[in-house]
Parts: sequence; structure tokens; C-alpha cells
Amino acid sequence: MTKRRLFCRYAGLGSFLLLALPAAAQPRVAQQSLRTQVELLNQELVQEVSFATGPTRLAALLDSRARLLVQLMAVDPLQVRGLALPPGFIAQAGRSLSGAALESSGEWSGTLEAAVQDDFEHGRSRTDWYLRASGRRLQLHFGYTPRHRSGARVKVSGLALAGHVAVSGITAETAEPAAGSPQQCTTTGPQNIAVVMLTTPSFPSLPAGYTASSLRQTFFGSPSDSKSTDSLNGYWREMSYGKASAAGQVLGPFALSQDYTCDQSYEIQTEAIAAADGAADFSQFTRIALVFPVSACSSYGGMDSQGCWTVQSPSKGALSTSVGWFPAITGDFPDTALVTHELGHALGMSHSSTDGYGIAALGPLNSPGTTVEYGDPFSLMGYPYNGSGYASGQYTGEHKSLILKWLVPGDYVEVPAAGTFDLKPYESLTNPRALRVLRDPVSSAWLWLEYRQPVGDIDSSLQYLSGTNVFGGALIHYEDPALDAAHSYLLDLTPEATNNFNNAALAAGSNWSDPYSLLTLTVSDATANGLTVNVNYDQSCASLQFSSTVFSATANTGSVAVSAPPSCSWTASTGASWIHLNGVTSGQGNGTVTFTVDANAGAMQRNGHLTVQRQSTPVVQTGSAITILSVSPTFGSGATGQFTFQLREESGYGNVSTFLARFQGSPDCWVQVTKYNEIYLESDTLSWLGPIPFGAPGQTLRNSICSVSSSGSSFTGSGNQLQVTLQMNFFATFAGGHRITGEASTGEGIDTGAVPIGTWMVPAAQPSLSIGKSHQGNFTPGQAGATYTVNVSNGASAGSTSGTVTVTETVPSGLALVSMAGTGWTCPASGTTCTRSDVLAPGSSYPAIT
Repeated sequence: MTKRRLFCRYAGLGSFLLLALPAAAQPRVAQQSLRTQVELLNQELVQEVSFATGPTRLAALLDSRARLLVQLMAVDPLQVRGLALPPGFIAQAGRSLSGAALESSGEWSGTLEAAVQDDFEHGRSRTDWYLRASGRRLQLHFGYTPRHRSGARVKVSGLALAGHVAVSGITAETAEPAAGSPQQCTTTGPQNIAVVMLTTPSFPSLPAGYTASSLRQTFFGSPSDSKSTDSLNGYWREMSYGKASAAGQVLGPFALSQDYTCDQSYEIQTEAIAAADGAADFSQFTRIALVFPVSACSSYGGMDSQGCWTVQSPSKGALSTSVGWFPAITGDFPDTALVTHELGHALGMSHSSTDGYGIAALGPLNSPGTTVEYGDPFSLMGYPYNGSGYASGQYTGEHKSLILKWLVPGDYVEVPAAGTFDLKPYESLTNPRALRVLRDPVSSAWLWLEYRQPVGDIDSSLQYLSGTNVFGGALIHYEDPALDAAHSYLLDLTPEATNNFNNAALAAGSNWSDPYSLLTLTVSDATANGLTVNVNYDQSCASLQFSSTVFSATANTGSVAVSAPPSCSWTASTGASWIHLNGVTSGQGNGTVTFTVDANAGAMQRNGHLTVQRQSTPVVQTGSAITILSVSPTFGSGATGQFTFQLREESGYGNVSTFLARFQGSPDCWVQVTKYNEIYLESDTLSWLGPIPFGAPGQTLRNSICSVSSSGSSFTGSGNQLQVTLQMNFFATFAGGHRITGEASTGEGIDTGAVPIGTWMVPAAQPSLSIGKSHQGNFTPGQAGATYTVNVSNGASAGSTSGTVTVTETVPSGLALVSMAGTGWTCPASGTTCTRSDVLAPGSSYPAIT
């Protein structure tokens, strides 16, 4: 059975099969069994050392324990730290046994790397995480989905054994890149791909369908292609509006020295690059696709690194490239949709998922619904095939904008305020092709709107979806800081008893009002040329007064005073499990809502919302350590801003060692401050600029997107409270809406993680007009003397703007006759200055002086 048939078979079984199973959802019996076995081995090992029975048995026991502990890391890494051997035993065994399989606790700094395995046959996905640290590659086991993206510079703490780390903590960190480190891959322009054909001793040739010719067609296409979906190159050219393409070579086959299983991906990569190195210059490629034969692959149908990582070429050294693995099994064939999905990971995307809330389109802030990993039927980063066997649609607007840069500001419009928009077909070359609508400024949650039409080869296939309304309204994806930023999440705007995401669009003639914010969307006038979208932020009929929105770690009570006219009806709700409403939860006119918060026994803060009359107010509860409380302003816009961050540290503000302010973009604007009166700014090369001190006049750190100044910045505290103020400047290259997050760490290494606390809009450079003068001769009466042309700056196109310009010209003295073409000139006599002001369009010429 081919991959394509397997895909279609399982795609028809419903979304419940498509859940990516986290480790916590796997059977507990196996985990308990592993833990029990490790505990027994720990006891036996301690006894062996006590009785000194000899190194051979001790080494064998340690090897057995290491295998079990690494298995436990894979399914439940949070249990591993409690199974560490006593430090005294480790020290004694380390002295007695060279190279013994012993764990170590510590911290490691490096670059995060991720690889996504896609098991479409069973509807499962798994992301493997690695840390590239000082020439080593450690596999990381979190027990949760980390918020840091692949490629981030981080510090990881935990328990390491045999190249694996059970992670107990991870913090953002920027380190100086190694000398001569390779440049990162881009997502635009030709993507140069080395497709490497491999063989093994048991498979001296690839299956019949995998030839150099078939792989060349799958990846790069040919002039005879009849449609875009014939190749990865065709897919990318259409989806990117011509901004990206696939080019490269098919190399090999190259013989590997041994057979490998699918799970030996790193070993396959290492030997494949070494085997092909003499025949290929890998420095000329930024993508590598490994096609290797196996009898079966139970782990995945395809796998690729998420973005680029570092590989070693024997002749070229360290290179930055993405790497993909494509198992070749008898009866299969190179599959274009699969390749386009996997190379989507190589470009930096994760999956296009769904986020369902039952009979509601969207739930409370910071409260994700039921997510389905491959659920989005309208994107190749969801399930690459629909139930009829036709390839699914284009990458989503969120992915194309924030990750791929195939849509840039102007191609999409950010909407933080009310307005009406003519949303153009997503597949066209006219703008706007997407809207990014602000849902909530504090958490910086956004909704992405697209208007799909059966235009082109890719989205035309969507018409074969059963019961779809995709072409009749706005397709909406949710950008939620509580969800993974590398995914996109489709919402069902026509929910019934259960979610049907084939029928997810907000249909023309419909409107939707968010129960948890004042946002209302209305869509109308759906034609082949566009969809009218009205965005409104309604006026609430009630005003709210909270007794407090910040609570200590102990159990507490609070209240909300509701002031409203008698005609105003309201309800109160919360999506936070630790906040409980008491007594009245609805009313008309004035009223009071009381609530309690549970005690927080953990070190980390808790963030929730309480909603009354569609107004969601953040509620923060401290833990036993450090808390990010707020930023002021919470929401605003401008090229400059002074931002004041409020923190609380239970051990006293002096225990806060570092604070990271992040204005999220691509790239991000990162500012790091320390209690030692230091300010740092991340440079364009990912190193730290600085430090400069707080409060010193005239000192500024600057990169290509933002700057921070000493003057106007401060780091002050009293008791448990800390206040960090940063004087920021943003450049037009950073235009758009940016989520503001804060992250702090203490002297003990406790870290808050990134906490969303606000939104800031950076304006684009405004198109402007200027005058360019071209003299065409002397000022002779009756002849043209000079022509003035209106020039457009800041990237505006002809006809896109107009403005008032003033031309001033001094006429040389001694001319007996001066006349000015056109009207509106003032020139009383020769030898004086003549001026004229007009409103002109770009590209027009000013009248000549004669």
C-alpha cells in the first residue's frame, strides 16, 4: 500500500485520529515499570559499591540502568531527577570505572535544534529537540512543549546521561557566535537543495520508484509540468507569489557502510554527508534531503529539521542547512505533497492545527481549546491530503507572514482599531491578502483572516472537500501566546454540536462577536474579486472596578464592582481553574461579582482572566519566587516609547539577577538588563551589544530594528518590588504589531519564562514626496529653463500617495522678461525669488520656468 493510499485511508477516519500524543498521554503502566526497574537498579548499585564486588558487574549494572533511564527520559523526563544516584556514589564509581555510564547534573548553553517526525499513517507527530553546545549535540527531553523556537540561544539545566538530558529548566540566552559560524538559511529566493540518494548493504539499490529522474521531477519539476502541484518547485512558486523556488541537484546513489533503522537519523545524516562529500560541495546548498531504503518505517513517513541546524562536512566544516529524511519503501514512490509538507518544516514552520471549542468559535483568553495536530484541511502543513485524495491548500497567512516573509506588511494589514477592509483573494497578487486583527492587547492575541478562492492549482483542489464553505467567507486562524508560535490554529466559525473544520469559514452575510473581548467581525459581499470585512470594537455598557488584580500565593478573595445602567445585562466567567466565582455571576444594571483564588504552591506565577460583559481583565497570582506583573503602556504605537516593567520577587528585589524584555518579531528586539547597572541589546549577528549603564546621558545601543538608550532607562527597587524602565526607539524595518514579553531569573536560577504583557505597534515609514530638479539650459526667455519632478521615497509606488510640494526658484537678474508656465507663481521682478505650491501625484512633473 502506498503512502498516498495510507494518507487517504486515515484522513477519512476523522480528526480524533490526528492528535499528536504527548508523553504525558502515553500509558502510565510502562512508565511506572521503567521507574521501578531503575529504582531497583539504584539500590543494587549502591550495594555493589558498598561490597566492592568488582568493576565488571558494576559496569554492566550501570549500562542496564542507563538504557532504562534514557527510555524513561523519552516518556516522562520529569520523573528522572528523582532517580539520580547519590553524588558520593557517582564520585566513587567515576574514580573506579573509566567511561562508566553515569549521569551528571549541570547547565549547558547552546542553540536549540528541532526535528519533526510525521507519522501520517497513524495520525501522530513527534518533535525531537536537541542542544548544539560547544561542539556536542545533546538530545533534550522536556515533558512539555517548550516555548522557545528552534534556532534560539538558550541555557538548559537538568540531568544528562549518554547524550540525553532530562530538562528541569530552560532560559533564553544570547551568546557570541563562533568565529566563522555559517549564515542562517533564508526563506525567500531559490532554495538550493541537495537530494542525496543512499543505499545500504541489505538494499544495494533504491526501490523501483525512486530514481534520479523521479526525484528530480518531485523536487524541481520540469518545463513539461502541467500544474504547480507537479513538484515542490511548483508548489513554492505559486504559494510564495514567486518569492521562493526549489533548485538543486539529485546526487548519488551513495553506499552507506551499514543498515540503519529510521530512528538512527543522526547516524544516517553523518555518514551520508561524509559519503557524498567528495562528489558534492555542500556549502552550495542550504537544504539537504536524504532518501534512504528501509524495509519498513514505523516512526514516520517523512521527517525534517525545523529550520536550519549545523552539520559537519569533512571538506567544508560547519555548515548551516536543513536536513530531511525520506524513507524509501518498496511499493512507494516520491510524493510531492509529502515533500512540500516536510520542506515546510525546513522553512521553519510546524503544523497547521485546529483549535476547537465545541459549540463556541473561541474560548476565554489564555485557555486553548482542543487542538488537533494535523487538523487544518486547508493547508499542506495540516494533513497533506484530504479524504478524496487531492492535495490540500496553501500554507496559512500567519505562516507566510511571520515565518516565511512571503507576505510582508502591506500584503497583509494589521488591524488594532475599527475599520472596513476589502480582503482580496488569498491566491491573488492584489492587497490585502490577509488581515491580522487584534483580539486582546495585554496578551497580544490576534486573529488571521484569509479569503480563499479556487484560483491556481493548489487551492482549486479544496473544492473537492466534502461540505466545505471555504470559498464563501473568511477563514480564521488564531495566534494565541498560550499556543506554540510555530503552529497555526484554524478556528471553526460555524460551530455546531461538534466541530466540523471543513465548514469552518465565517460565511458572507454573517457576523461574530467575541464573548471574551469587545471584538465583532462582520463579512459580506463575497465575490471573485474580494470579501468585505468590517472590524468593530464595541462599546461596553458596563464599567468595572476590581478590588485587586494581583494576588499573593496564599488563598485570597476579590471582587468586581459593576457599574451599568438598568438596561445593561452582563455575565461573569473565567477560564482559569484556580479562580472561582462566588454568588452572583450575571445581572442587569449595577452589581458585584465576588471570587476566590486558590493557594499557589508552586514557584511560578499564574496568569488568568476574569471576564465581565465581554471585558477580560488579567488576574495575576504570585508564586514563591519571581513574578512578571505588567508593562506600562500595555498598548500603544509609535517609533519611540518608554516602557516600565513591574516585577515582584518574594526574596527581595535584589535577588533578581537578569531581566529580558522582548518585542517579538522576526527577528526579535531583545533587551537584557542586570542588577549590576547594565543594559545589553541583541545585535544583528545575535551577540550582545553593550553594556551601557542606566541613566548615563548620550549612550545608546542600536541594531537594524531598534535601539535602547541609557538616558530615560532605570532599574530601581524597594522591598519585594522591582521596576525596570527602558527608553526604546524602533525603526521602520520593525514596522508592525509586536507582542511584549518579560522574562526574569533569580540568583538561584529560577526563571519565569516569557510572560506576554502587552502589544506595541511600530508605524511603517510614511511614503513622502520630494522635488528633483533637472536644468535643461540657461534661463533664456521663451525657452525651457528647468523641470522639476516629484520623487517618491520610503518604498511607495507611483500613484500610491500624493502630497503638497513647494518649489522655489531664484530667477537670474538681468532678464528683461520672465514668464512662468502654469498658474500660481509669484515673481514680481527679475532677480527675485518665485515660489509655487501644489498637490501633486508621484511621477508628475512640475511646470517649467521659461
